[in-house]
Amino acid sequence: MDGMPDEPDFSLYVSYSQVAVFHGALENPFNDWTPEHVSQGFAWREGSTSFLTLDETGALHVVVKIVDEHRLIDGAVRGIRVPFSVPPGGEVEVASITDGRTLSIPAGDYSLFFETWRKGEEMWCSLAFCKKFRAEARILKCDDGLSPALPLRMDAQPA
Repeated sequence: MDGMPDEPDFSLYVSYSQVAVFHGALENPFNDWTPEHVSQGFAWREGSTSFLTLDETGALHVVVKIVDEHRLIDGAVRGIRVPFSVPPGGEVEVASITDGRTLSIPAGDYSLFFETWRKGEEMWCSLAFCKKFRAEARILKCDDGLSPALPLRMDAQPA
C-alpha cells in the first residue's frame, strides 16, 4: 500500500459535498444526485463523475496522478473506482460547484480511483487515472458515510 502524499497538486473549495471529474468540453458537467447515488458515494455518467466529499463545504487538497497500477493509500477512509474515458485532446476538469482546475491527461480509457482521507481537520483526495484497464465501478473502501446497494447505479443525469 502507498502512503499519504505530503503535498497537494492543488486545492479546491468544495460546496454541496462534491468534487467532480469531467470532460472539459461537456456542456452540463455536474450530475444530479439521487438518494442511491449519495448512498454509494458517487454519481456517474459517461464523461462525468461526481464524488461525495467528507464535508459539505471547505478546502479539499487534491493529488492527481497517472499510474500503471494502483494500490489503496494507507489511511484512506473511502475508496471508489469508476471507468473514465479521456477524450481526444485530453482536457479534463476537476471541479466543485464554485472552483475548478483544468488538467491535461492523455486521451484513452482509464479506471479512475478516488480516495479520500483527513489530515487533522483538512480533507484530502487522490484521483488516480490507471490506463492499464477500464474496470467496472466498485466501492474499494467503505466508511460510515456510505451505504451502497448492489448493483451500483451508473445512470446519473445532468444537473
